[in-house]
Formats: sequence, structure tokens, C-alpha cells
Amino acid sequence: MARHIVEFRVDRHLAVQGDEGRGGIVRSWEGIPYYEVLPRIMVDDGDAVGQVLRSGRPLKIEGYHFGCLFEAFTSDIAIRPLLSRDGEVTGAEISFELPAELGLPGYGSPFRNLIDIGKSASFLAHGVRNPLNAIKGAVVYLRSRFAHEPTLLDFTGIMEEEITKLDRFIAGFLSGSYSHAETEGVDIRELLKKIETFTLLQAQAKGVSVTFGCSAILPMKLNLFQIEQALLNVLNNSLQAVLPGGEVRVEAREEEGSEGSKVVIEITDNGPGFIDRSAEISDPARQENGNGRGFGLFISREVMKHHGGTLEIKSTRGRGTSVRLCLPRLLESEG
Repeated sequence: MARHIVEFRVDRHLAVQGDEGRGGIVRSWEGIPYYEVLPRIMVDDGDAVGQVLRSGRPLKIEGYHFGCLFEAFTSDIAIRPLLSRDGEVTGAEISFELPAELGLPGYGSPFRNLIDIGKSASFLAHGVRNPLNAIKGAVVYLRSRFAHEPTLLDFTGIMEEEITKLDRFIAGFLSGSYSHAETEGVDIRELLKKIETFTLLQAQAKGVSVTFGCSAILPMKLNLFQIEQALLNVLNNSLQAVLPGGEVRVEAREEEGSEGSKVVIEITDNGPGFIDRSAEISDPARQENGNGRGFGLFISREVMKHHGGTLEIKSTRGRGTSVRLCLPRLLESEG
């Protein structure tokens, strides 16, 4: 795999210096804190570059994980202090290797937008944990207080399970291991049954008909939480788009194509449809209406890419939208 060598210098305030280093660091970085154009390099809950500036000792980090949504990669990092003639630390030099397919990051580039999203997501993840624990406590109380209500027990059981998954997801996200999450054999039919339960009350409250269909599909090796969220993002978009009395259809099947067998989960609605939103899905920072739907589709697309699949959208004004989530059969579980 081809990789760029990225090398640049920062001053004592972590701002990039103007000298153009190996890897073609652009001058538009000059004066900008390095963590505004790259994910901040963290070691022992502190900025690794800042540690070198304070200690005056070089630092080498092997296999550092740069986490930026699904565009994650690992690289060895070398950070060495820059000294004046008097031996005073005046800055630091940082070097690492960047996979060529990511391109060289620049201020204002799509890479930068992903970093901004990652920062916001990290802040959100930290903020969610306390209320999440409070909700889990309330659910446990309800389960014990109304143990004689079978329907309530079913729903609180689902809530408790999903809260636990979300807590694990947050822990993985904050530790940078989200993009390396484990896979397991997933029964698509059972997954759709679970999603049907999730969306039942929401659909009834809005007066929308949601139907599910699934042909015989062998289990697939997937990350269950990620695929579940990708499907819910798309399905919730449809539920928000259709008017009362509208219809949403979810179908899963296997298809044969030029590239082999794949599993397709298609979500179709008869809502108002929309104009081309490919720019928003590629770069959610460009959303115009602020309702978060573009970001949800962006996440779903990234999940599919992460699993070697695709997300395809067809929408017609006044007739509705169809979203196809396609997963290659090579992900089939051998167990």
C-alpha cells in the first residue's frame, strides 16, 4: 500500500511553522494549530507533541491509531524537539506516514471536515454517558416495578440491551477502536424483526404503514451494531419523510450480479422524494436544512463501505425514495 511521508514543524504553541516539509505540507497550514488539520496525537491522556515540548525529549510512537470516523489508519510517529543554540526548546518536528488513498490533508479539505465531525462526536459521546446511565437506572427500576406487565418487560428488555450496546459503542469510539469493531454471524431475518419492533410505536404514532419482507438468507459476518444503526438511519429518514397514511417497505433478498452474490436490504417509501443530495452525503457539513438526515445517510454509507458494500439512492420528486444497502456475500459467516 502506497503511503505519503508527512513531516512538519510546530512552534511552542503547537502552531504549524511555514517551512514546507517532506510530503508537501501546504503553506496554508502556517499559523494553524496542527490538531486543526490532523487528529490530535494523544498519549497518556495528553497531547504527545506538548509532552515533547515540555520535556525536551524525543518520542517515538509505534502503531499509533489515527481515528477519524471510518477513515482510520495506523502509523509510527516520530516527534523530536527543536532546540535553539542555547539548548532551549523552540518547537517540535513531527513525521509519520499517511495512506496515499486518503490524500494529503489540507485546511478546509474533506479530511478536515471529518476531523471536525470527529471532534463534535467525541464531545457528544462524553456528554451522553451520564444521562445514559441515568436512563439505564430508570429502565431497571421499571422492570422490577412492573414485572407483571409482559409487554412492558419486552420493551424495557430491548431498551436495556440497546443502552448496553450504546455504552460499549461509546467506549470503543473514545478509545479509537470503533473502526476495528468485532464481527459476528448475523441473521438478517432476525435483525429485521428486531428493527420492526423498534419502529412499531413510532410508525403507529404517525399513522404510517411499515411492512417487512425477507427471503431466505444465510447468516453473514457483520458488525451487528453498525449495520443495525445504518438500517435505522435510513428507515428513520423514511418515517420522517412520509405523511400520515404513507407507506414504508423494507425488503431483504439475495441478488446475483457481475461481481458475485450480494445481500440487498431495500427501504422504499412513498414520501415527497428529494433532489440530488449526493454532495450532502459525501460531505455532511454542507447540509442546508440542518435536520441531520444527510449526516445519517453519510454514516450509513460509511458503514456499508467499511463492510465492503455500497449504499444506493434513487429518489423522484412527488413519488418517493428507495435506498439500497448492498453487502457482498463474501462476508458470509462460516459458522
